Amino acid sequence: VHGCGADAILFTCSAFGPAIEATQAALPIPVLKPNEAMLDQALAAGPRIGLIATFGPSIPALAAELEQMAQQRGAKLAVSTRAVPDALTALHAGNGAEHDRLIAAAAEDIGDCDAIVLGQFSMASAAGVIPQRG
Repeated sequence: VHGCGADAILFTCSAFGPAIEATQAALPIPVLKPNEAMLDQALAAGPRIGLIATFGPSIPALAAELEQMAQQRGAKLAVSTRAVPDALTALHAGNGAEHDRLIAAAAEDIGDCDAIVLGQFSMASAAGVIPQRG
């Protein structure tokens, strides 16, 4: 990859954390994770993080990234997770409103947290229907 003249690589799926880290170690160019800034902001909000994903297999990798980042900072962390595969099914069926409703319901169900992380970029439309917490 580096031989083709790339100046950097941006992975666009957060489910590949370990593969991204292996690529970072193997290449002399910047290799960026798509979710680093999001996870950084979540940790800055406080130790109680809610992690919601419509693709359940991405949850362990995201949770591990959060834990690793918290450990590097010497920060405490409590992660609550919810998988919402029915929301992904609704999205694939063209029902964006149901997708967003299911994600908002999961956010409500996840309990008290300082930040909620939406695990896939495809979940961005739901951010507007998740009630703000005070």
